[in-house]
Amino acid sequence: MAGMAAMGAIGGPLTDRAMVDWPALIALAVIFGLSLFIVTMASPRSPLDASMPALWMILRVLAAAQLALWPVKVLVNASDMAGVALRQAIALVPEVLRETRFGHDWRNTAPLALLLALLTWIPRPGRLRAGLLAIASAGILLAWALASHAIDFGKVAVAAYFGHEAAAGLWVSFLAGLWIVARRENIDPRSFENIAKRVSRCCGWSVLVLLLSGGYLAYMALGLSIEVLAHSLYGQILLAKVTIAGVAVGIGGYNRYRLVPAAADSPARKSLWRNVGVELILLLGAVGLAALLANTPPPRYHHMM
Repeated sequence: MAGMAAMGAIGGPLTDRAMVDWPALIALAVIFGLSLFIVTMASPRSPLDASMPALWMILRVLAAAQLALWPVKVLVNASDMAGVALRQAIALVPEVLRETRFGHDWRNTAPLALLLALLTWIPRPGRLRAGLLAIASAGILLAWALASHAIDFGKVAVAAYFGHEAAAGLWVSFLAGLWIVARRENIDPRSFENIAKRVSRCCGWSVLVLLLSGGYLAYMALGLSIEVLAHSLYGQILLAKVTIAGVAVGIGGYNRYRLVPAAADSPARKSLWRNVGVELILLLGAVGLAALLANTPPPRYHHMM
């Protein structure tokens, strides 16, 4: 118990890495999900046509942000590894890139980060380029899964971690796409209702994947110990994340069964737009806790039995 209590404080390199990984994870997950939103929801004479400039602008901003965070990520990790200040870590970056597993992973995935930024600025963006964005961002998310704590538990855990990232990206991004579309006053009501129903179905499947993959990963990290869940730092962060995500699921359930069936009506659409905005804020907070969780060593309780 004393060891668990000592682990109960958050600070230092753990939060430094998380503060970089949080916006980077959000950017990559939303690029992945929003690209698939464009691929699956757009079609000739689609009601999304008027919203496409806004969707692609978001993709450009996020692709630029994740690219800008790439050198910051390697600097923060070099500082953490050596236990020195960021300014002192600059001289250590070449050695970290050359000698560490993190450095090798960074070098292998950095070209994909550059490709993401370039793809968003190709003239006349369309569904093909959105598909390429989804593939490139999925490649980076897979690399993150391979470099995560999940690798200690085998290939199934890595697959679950990647599925967790991808499902979270789809949930956030499809809601964001729906929120942008719902802002337009001149969209055909029936077309919007159809889009809302398709988004709701996708979010429902995403939540199912999150529950299954998250439950498996939590078991691998914590076992079945309520004590470890309640008293370890990893467990406390996980509980906070699950609580926030649970509130978002509750809002999403209300939207799905009460507002989406009536989305063709203007009052319901406005309520849906407002609720989706709240759900998005909660999910961004949950992603922040996920980044913190990824930088927190799991107790591996069941391996110590």
